Amino acid sequence: MRGVVVGRILRFISVTCLLLALAGCTNPTESSVETWAFGPPMPMAHFAPAVGAIDGVLYVAGDFATGKEDSVHAFVVATGEWKAVKSMRTGRHYAAHAVYAGHLYVFGGLGDSTLSTVEYYDPSTDSWYARQPMPSPRREALAVVVGDKIYVIGGGSSNTPESKVEIYEPLADAWSAGPSLSKARFAPAGGVLGGKIVVAGGEYSHLDGALNDVEIYDPSRGEWVEGPPLFYAVRGAATAVIENRLYVIGGSDDIGVATAHLQILARGEHRWSIGTPMPKRRSEASAGTIEGRIYLTGGYMTKQGDVLLIYTP
Repeated sequence: MRGVVVGRILRFISVTCLLLALAGCTNPTESSVETWAFGPPMPMAHFAPAVGAIDGVLYVAGDFATGKEDSVHAFVVATGEWKAVKSMRTGRHYAAHAVYAGHLYVFGGLGDSTLSTVEYYDPSTDSWYARQPMPSPRREALAVVVGDKIYVIGGGSSNTPESKVEIYEPLADAWSAGPSLSKARFAPAGGVLGGKIVVAGGEYSHLDGALNDVEIYDPSRGEWVEGPPLFYAVRGAATAVIENRLYVIGGSDDIGVATAHLQILARGEHRWSIGTPMPKRRSEASAGTIEGRIYLTGGYMTKQGDVLLIYTP
């Protein structure tokens, strides 16, 4: 009799779990199939670097604390080796960055002061080229590519962030104003899902702590709308997009402590899911994607690091 009762209980639990899975769960869950691995460490630490993946090579540009703010290193995935490449024209960290047409673009950032200068790296010539400066200097902004335009979002030049959005057109080497964010923010995460720009988290000030709110912009409609909030409020998180999923990786929490969180928003979903945490907590790191994997570099836990982490979804 006792065995029958236990069997009924187990069947009830199984059916209940199945129904919950079909209905969707409001609590974050972790995947058991994702993996993190350590790659070869960088030749030097890079804090808040600009990063871009081009033709199987990960480029990491800029640093803060080593006195080599213009340094650039490249990780060749096929050989598993790092190499130094041409230094930037202007040393910087906290720059917005994006890859367009096989070039790594770097916008503003912080050098001796907050910068408005723009340059891009061409791997085919191992050279950096100056482009039209931003209309205003900014650091800790986000850059994303939609079509033939690069949107530079948020950040600021003082202790107070800005909500401005400026749009750069590489083919014309020209800038125009875009629609402002609903909320000003430093160091937001973000990316493009289905042609829409997702801006997540960041911070308004160090006193106010990290944000968890999300804004979504549809260029075809020209307006920002509220998106599903992050599970964890973070600023300075790395971001990457693979197969219509936006990954927000690490970042620091309300009191400035680096985290190991992996938060994922799938296209068309109205809530974030939680992935397998990083094996090391990181903030102010940056990421690029190569052959379906995320390569995350630099940043800090308690100090800047030379860490390379590789994530396989």
